[in-house]
Amino acid sequence: MTTMNKTASLFHFIYRIRYWIAIFPLLVAILVALFTARLPKTYEANSTIYTGIASSPSLDVTSVTNWFATNNSFDNIINLARARSTLETVSLKLFAQALIKGDSQKDNTYITAANYNKLRSIVPADVMLLVDTASIETTFQRFMQYKKKGPNNFIYGLLNWFHPHYSIDALNKIRVNRLGNSDMIQLNYSCDDPGIVHQTLRFLIEELDTEYTKLQLGSSNDVVMYFEKQLTETREKLNVLEDSLLAFSMASNLINYDEQTKQLTVTKHELDARYEATYTENYTSGHMVKQLEKQMKDRAALLEESKQFMQQMETISSLSQRIAQLETTINPTPQTTAAISQHKRLLEKAKNRLQEISGSISTLNASKEGLALQDMVNEWFQETLTFKRTSAQLEVLNTRMEEIDAAFAEFTPVGPNLKKQEREIQVTENAYQTLLNHLAQAKLQQKNIEMRSTTINLV
Repeated sequence: MTTMNKTASLFHFIYRIRYWIAIFPLLVAILVALFTARLPKTYEANSTIYTGIASSPSLDVTSVTNWFATNNSFDNIINLARARSTLETVSLKLFAQALIKGDSQKDNTYITAANYNKLRSIVPADVMLLVDTASIETTFQRFMQYKKKGPNNFIYGLLNWFHPHYSIDALNKIRVNRLGNSDMIQLNYSCDDPGIVHQTLRFLIEELDTEYTKLQLGSSNDVVMYFEKQLTETREKLNVLEDSLLAFSMASNLINYDEQTKQLTVTKHELDARYEATYTENYTSGHMVKQLEKQMKDRAALLEESKQFMQQMETISSLSQRIAQLETTINPTPQTTAAISQHKRLLEKAKNRLQEISGSISTLNASKEGLALQDMVNEWFQETLTFKRTSAQLEVLNTRMEEIDAAFAEFTPVGPNLKKQEREIQVTENAYQTLLNHLAQAKLQQKNIEMRSTTINLV
C-alpha cells in the first residue's frame, strides 16, 4: 500500500504541473532562438596534403630511411606552416585578393559582400593606392614594403591587431597536424566567411610548398654553387698551367723530353766512341809520319830539289784535308756529296802525278836504295793522308762534342722545371677531379631534395 501511494502521489504532482512542463521547454527554445539569431555563422574547411617525406623515392639506392630525420622533417613543415613569416604572407595575399576580387553587391568565392564592405570601410586611401588590380603578387609586394615603414601604418596594424580575418592572431587558429604515421598533413581552419576560409588554406598550402622547397634546397644550392665556383677556378688555374707548360716546351724546343734526352745520350755515346777511334788513328798516323820523316832525313835534300814534288805534296795534303772535312759532315747534302767526288778525282790525279815525279827522282838516284826510297815515300804518303784526314775529323768531332755538351747544359735545368710544372698540373688535375666528384654528389643530393620537396601536393 505504501508503494502504491507514492506512485499515485508522483503522478498527481506531474498532473498538477503539466502546463509548466509543456511551456518551459518552449520558452527556453524561444529564448535561445532570440539570443542566437544574430550570431555569425561559422564555416570550417580542411585540407590534406601529401608530403612524401617517408615514402618518396631516392636516387641513392644505398640510402636507408632515417626515421629521426623523417620526424624532424614533419616537425619542420608543421612549424613552417605556423611561422609568423608564413602567416604574414598568407594574410597580405589574402588581403590583396579581397580588395581586388571582392564585390560590394554580391558574394563570390573570395569574400562575401558584407565582409568586403566592412573591409573597404576601414582601408585608408593611401593603402588603396597600392592596389594593382591586375596582379595580386604586385599588390602583395607593395604591402610588404609599406609595412616596413613603421608600426603606425595600417598594414602593420592589420597584422598585429585583432582583425577577424587578416590578423596573425586570427590565422593562428589554423590547426596543422600529421595524420598518424602517414605522409599526410591535415590543415583545419574556420571563420565566418566561406570564401575567406577556403582562400586562406589555399594561400597557406602554396606558401608552405614554396618556403619548404626554398629551405630544403637553400643549403643544397649553396653547396652546389660553391663546388661550381671552385671547379671554375681550378679549371682556369689548370688552363694557365697548361699554357705555361706549352710556352715553356716551345721555348725549350721540347717535343718529348724523355725521348729527346735518350736520343741525346745515345748520340753522345756514339760520338765519344767515334772520337776515341779517330783520336787513336790520328795519333798512330802522326807518329808514323814522324818516324818516316826521320828515316827520310838523309834523302830530304834529293826530294827537296824537286820543286814539283813539294808543290804536288802540298796539293795532295790540302785535298786530303778538305775531303776529310766534307766526309765528317753530320748531315751531308747533295752538294756536299758532289764536292767530295770532285775532290777525290783531283786527289787521284795529284797522286798519279806524285808517283810520276817520285819515279823520276828514283831513276835519277842510281844507288841500290832507290827501291827502298820509293816504298818509303809511298808509306809516308799514305800515313800523311791518314793523319790529315783524322786531324780534320777531330776538328769536326770536337765541334760536335761542344754542341752536344751545350745541349746537355741546356737540358739540365729544363728537366727539373718540366717535372715541376707537370707535377703542379697533376696536383691541379687531381683537385679538379675531386671537385668534380663532390659536385656530382652535391647535385645528386640536390635532386633528391627536389624530388622530396616537390611531392607536397594537395590531396
